[in-house]
Amino acid sequence: MKKFILPILLFFTFFNSFSQTCEEREGKLLTIMGSFSAGFLYNTYGLIGSIADGYEQGAYNATTVNDTDWTNNIVQYRLRLI
Repeated sequence: MKKFILPILLFFTFFNSFSQTCEEREGKLLTIMGSFSAGFLYNTYGLIGSIADGYEQGAYNATTVNDTDWTNNIVQYRLRLI
């Protein structure tokens, strides 16, 4: 039964979207893009707060926090999770 769930969901997703005009889908697409943008912004603030807390508690030193390669690695890791 689990093998059939994904194809059934894809079937309903694709055929449901074709029945709408561009004007009808525009509001939904803008809502989705706004939700994704807000989610990424929230995750960015969470990442900045985590680094600040780690620095305050002594888990990270100033050179580690200011190292852009280290910060970029954390951001890239989080983006891969999404």
